[in-house]
Amino acid sequence: MKLKHFICPALASVLMLASCNKDNNDLSPDGYKETKTNELKKALVCAKVMPEASSFNFNSNDDYDAYWEARRLRRNKTAMFCMKFAEAVGISTKENTINSPISAFMVLGMAAESANGETQKELLDALGMTMDELKEMAHDLSNDLNRSLDSEKFTYGDNGERIELTPKNLIKSINSIWTSKYIHFNQEGLANLSKDFYCDLFSADFESGEGNRLINAYVKNETRGFLDVDLDVKPNTVLALMNVLYLKEVWNDNSRDLNDTENKYNF
Repeated sequence: MKLKHFICPALASVLMLASCNKDNNDLSPDGYKETKTNELKKALVCAKVMPEASSFNFNSNDDYDAYWEARRLRRNKTAMFCMKFAEAVGISTKENTINSPISAFMVLGMAAESANGETQKELLDALGMTMDELKEMAHDLSNDLNRSLDSEKFTYGDNGERIELTPKNLIKSINSIWTSKYIHFNQEGLANLSKDFYCDLFSADFESGEGNRLINAYVKNETRGFLDVDLDVKPNTVLALMNVLYLKEVWNDNSRDLNDTENKYNF
């Protein structure tokens, strides 16, 4: 593969963002209109294709047992990484912080796919799994973390046709790769990275500030206007790997009140 030389000069950008709603109001502004759509279309090199749901066709009970044991093992390894990452972040700061270990897992996974030799080995050791397990886990997470949380996902029209409902509550995990338009990358490697980790691939001019503006617009659009921030991606960026974790969940009478702190809290 691939992007074997990006690790040293590149910026690996981890975006760890989550949102939760305590009221029944929509998180995104009514009538949100996507921003910089034409510029993003021009910068888009390869669009993500979300994975299909897993289908099972086992030839024997042994095949069945082996599949579910491998699935259980890689999920346990991912849980172990997430626990260690959360602990490390908690130890390194004195502030009350929120972090997303799954976002870190996704971005480090993309970095491992892009590396080779000792660098790749170190990244896989940090993640605690093999490359094959990593790709399978990326598939699992892309399915698990991109779905509606509503109990009713569709209805039927007057003629009996099935109508998909717009989710009121949902979770999204959005991966993206951003490359400098002035640096040559192995296009086959980029395409494989986009395919294996289900991410959008962009090429932009970071030196002029265009890259930062487009990344900010992309995040805003993917979260329907809820996350409108300046990520301040630097002009000397060569490559940015990014994950956005977006959760919209109604939380009112269905959950206990937060009573673990005397301080006020907002969601």
